[in-house]
Amino acid sequence: MMDTTPHHESDKIFTLSNCISFFRVLLVVPTVMLLLANSLTAAAGLMFFAYLTDIADGYVARKTNTISEAGKIIDPLADKLYVAGLVIVMVSKGLVPLWLVVIILGKDLLTMIGAAAVSKRLNAVPPSNYWGKAAILT
Repeated sequence: MMDTTPHHESDKIFTLSNCISFFRVLLVVPTVMLLLANSLTAAAGLMFFAYLTDIADGYVARKTNTISEAGKIIDPLADKLYVAGLVIVMVSKGLVPLWLVVIILGKDLLTMIGAAAVSKRLNAVPPSNYWGKAAILT
């Protein structure tokens, strides 16, 4: 059965949930700096905090009825930028091979291209789902 609960789409960009996603993008810089400085425990803590912001932005958007087209783009983009920053540092430190980074970033690029094609066809941005969130782990 489909969810028929009305979701009030907001056309605002600076909602609380979108600001949480923007904040996650800003977390890329200190996380990368900590990794480069070999402060692995602090970097891991910041990565966990970034993960919590990923959970929080969607929760806040749903609870405040501020799901927006912009948020449907900003949230996954923030995830992809965060992962890209991490894997680039990992390859620069020789922790992972370059071919693995190419696969990870290539998958993300193909996902974004596919989402853009679907968005154009539907004339709307489809929301993230739990399977898409779980894909960040691959």
